[in-house]
Amino acid sequence: MTTETTRYQFVEVKTVRGAEQRSIAKKQAEGWELVDQQPGTVRTTLRFRRPKPPVPWKMLAGLGAAAVVLFAIIGIGALLEDDDSANQANPAETAEAQPAETTGPAPASDPGAVTEPDEVLTIDNSLELAALLQEGDYCSPTVAGFAATHAGRTIQFDGHIAAMNTHGSYDTRYDILLGARDFNESDGRGPAFQYRDVAPVSDLNLTGPGIPDAIGVTDRFRFTAVIERYEENSCLFLLDPVSTETR
Repeated sequence: MTTETTRYQFVEVKTVRGAEQRSIAKKQAEGWELVDQQPGTVRTTLRFRRPKPPVPWKMLAGLGAAAVVLFAIIGIGALLEDDDSANQANPAETAEAQPAETTGPAPASDPGAVTEPDEVLTIDNSLELAALLQEGDYCSPTVAGFAATHAGRTIQFDGHIAAMNTHGSYDTRYDILLGARDFNESDGRGPAFQYRDVAPVSDLNLTGPGIPDAIGVTDRFRFTAVIERYEENSCLFLLDPVSTETR
């Protein structure tokens, strides 16, 4: 009797420092086993595994045979249909089509290709920003290059508050970590944006309906901010807040 080696499937989860136990408990409840934990400056990478389900080879073989028969029937039907179409074609329809003359303004250029120097960069008009927010490594040279190229430009993106810590010895000023998109423990894509040494409400210039009296981790906003710089040692992408719109 042949002994089958257990095969595993693996998954990585990036979570904010301090929230590791919650992420581990959630994955373990889904049947995953923690095999590695790598803490970073801002986020921790958790690696899990669980046995792969056995492949039902007999069922797949049966489906494959059925598919071969089905494709043969479809092929024959297509040949017969093409033959009927050729015999019944209208001679007038075989005449070469002449290109129609069109009038009116020329098509507008791709809005994502070029932006004006003072235009706010968004995922709709900047392919670079759209790709940046999908970047899987927040220490990637791509992040540093974007910050250097667009320093002083204003960007806007939908995101959430990922972490808040008091700045130095202050009680009312904070360093606020921002993440792209809505809060999701398993989604670590995008730079580690940070507002440094800010008052949580007044400096963020909150706008929109239902402005809260206080803000906290996982809250969702549309952030508009000026790019300051990227810090190589911490991998933090520093921004200066312009406005923070509720959503």
